[in-house]
Amino acid sequence: MLVSGRRRLLTVLLQAQKWPFQPSRDMRLVQFRAPHLVGPHLGLETGNGGGVINLSAFDPTLPKTMTQFLEQGEATLSVARRALAAQLPVLPRSEVTFLAPVTRPDKVVCVGMNYVDHCKEQNVPVP
Repeated sequence: MLVSGRRRLLTVLLQAQKWPFQPSRDMRLVQFRAPHLVGPHLGLETGNGGGVINLSAFDPTLPKTMTQFLEQGEATLSVARRALAAQLPVLPRSEVTFLAPVTRPDKVVCVGMNYVDHCKEQNVPVP
C-alpha cells in the first residue's frame, strides 16, 4: 500500500509539473536501496510488481536524484527506455527497499483532516 501511495505521488508530481515526457506504462521510475549497493539508486520497476532494473548501474552519468532525472526530461527517459529494452538483470523486489520517489520536495501539501484522531477532535466525518 505504501509503495502504491508513492507511485500516486509521483504521478501527481509529473502532472503538476507538466514534465515534457510521458513515462511508459511498462515501467515505473523508482528510487531504492539494496543491501549490496551503496546509497540510494534510481531504477525501473518492470511491469506491475516486477523486479527492479538498476538505472544508476546501467548509466553512471545519470542524475543521482529523481527530481534531477525528471528535470532532464526526454534525455534521461530515453536512457531508461534503452535500459528496459536491453533486458538487463533484474533485482528481485525482495532484495530492494523502495524509497520516496522524490526526496526533499519543494512543497509539502497537507490536508486538514488527514488522520482519524484529528477528525474526531474536530467532530467531523473521516474523509
